[in-house]
Amino acid sequence: MELLLKGLACALAGTVLLRILDRQGSAVALPLAMVVCLLVLSGVIGYLKPVIELMKTLYKTIPMDDQMLSTILKAVGISLICQITSLICTDGGSAALGRTIDMVAAAALLWLSIPMITALLELVQTIMGEL
Repeated sequence: MELLLKGLACALAGTVLLRILDRQGSAVALPLAMVVCLLVLSGVIGYLKPVIELMKTLYKTIPMDDQMLSTILKAVGISLICQITSLICTDGGSAALGRTIDMVAAAALLWLSIPMITALLELVQTIMGEL
């Protein structure tokens, strides 16, 4: 919990600093926003460790293909990276680019999920064939 509070405090301090710099028309506001985002993200990544451990436990307990676990972790990574990039673009004054990144992320996740959807359809066909 302490790590979360530190991350939130860093984000709030960065926001205040960014607003001050933005009012002065400083060119360092956007790069500073990116640095603050990376700092907060790097601090909060520690919260993902238990999730990864849970995924490993599930992998050992439930027969799951290596590719499935890898796909899930890639999807989480793509989602986080694209969301942060989209927000930075929107804050930088390019809302259209931010929305485009959101659409690219959705397309990438759909493309990434094709093997999982195919496996699900095969499972449904197998179950339906057994009835």
